[in-house]
Amino acid sequence: MIKVHIFGNGMYLKTLLSVLLFVKAMNVVWNVFQSAMMVLKWQLEAGILILKFGMLHLKIQKAVNLLVND
Repeated sequence: MIKVHIFGNGMYLKTLLSVLLFVKAMNVVWNVFQSAMMVLKWQLEAGILILKFGMLHLKIQKAVNLLVND
């Protein structure tokens, strides 16, 4: 009875497939979004590290200049 209902009603099956495809597409989009966020996070962390290293380098350079000038 249920099989007949599902296969007899093509619209129901198409709607179900459409919903499944939509869910799959959203899942793919979400995964891509999450990957992009991870990459951005890594880039941000790398940028912060580079800035910290740059500041440290400037401090060292300042200290060296003070030692050399004195």
